[in-house]
Amino acid sequence: MTLEELYYISQIVAAIAIFCSLIFVGLQMRQNARNQRAVMHANRNQSITANLRMMADPALARVLQAGAAASPDMDALEVNQFVFHARATFSGMQHQFLERQEGLIDEVRWKITRGALSNLLTSPGYRAAYLMWREFGTTPQFRALCDGLIENGECRFPEDTTDVWRTLAAQQLEHIRLKHGEQQALQKGSDE
Repeated sequence: MTLEELYYISQIVAAIAIFCSLIFVGLQMRQNARNQRAVMHANRNQSITANLRMMADPALARVLQAGAAASPDMDALEVNQFVFHARATFSGMQHQFLERQEGLIDEVRWKITRGALSNLLTSPGYRAAYLMWREFGTTPQFRALCDGLIENGECRFPEDTTDVWRTLAAQQLEHIRLKHGEQQALQKGSDE
């Protein structure tokens, strides 16, 4: 084997090694992108969960319920609490909107966020809070989305969560009782 042949063989081996390392780097980048998305989705979920827990606090829940209904009985402190809460909520939703535009949030997650945004904008209090923030706190694209939701959506007072929950819970209890009765009848029939 001549030196020239060894040179060509070494070049082939080097090319194969470079090709394999490029494949490895590509796979690593793909895995890293997946991990980054998983962290981003976990942070998004953590933020939503923290927000929901905060809203469950009795003092804030009363303010949010009154604010959503645009109650004239709210004092200045309660109005400020509601407006700043609404602004933080809209800001978070705008952030998710921008992440979706950048391809960082998939369609399923965005559909959930858009549904929540649409629901908020049916309430007169959240509409008022959005209008206060609209001009200086939103991007033109997010503003167009919100304005379209307001224009095409209905304005209604928020549902009474207590009544909705009690109705649904009663339906589920009845469903369980029926299922339990069917299971007992089947068990009784197989015992005979």
